[in-house]
Amino acid sequence: MSVFVVILLIFGGQSSFSQVQNNEPTVTSVCDRTSQVQDAIVAILPGVDDCKDVTLTHLALISNLNLSNQEISTLKEGDFDGLSALTSLSIGNNQLTSGQSILILWV
Repeated sequence: MSVFVVILLIFGGQSSFSQVQNNEPTVTSVCDRTSQVQDAIVAILPGVDDCKDVTLTHLALISNLNLSNQEISTLKEGDFDGLSALTSLSIGNNQLTSGQSILILWV
């Protein structure tokens, strides 16, 4: 049985995930993500010390991401782009506003 996780950040509109002409997805650079998300991604990847060094291959290997207790008050579109193997997301004990929501679909 395969489990696919789709995470959509809802900001009253569009997703940041798009397709380019060759059908390759475009993904938000890790350096352009919310700083706490950026830091968590870089910290979890062995041998990666800078957001500029994170590749799509790196992102696709992340299965667990802990963002709990990071004083996150807002998230950006694209914060979870490329995390195709993500099966566990911890985001409790932050200050996210009610105007934002995260929709997680298990397919």
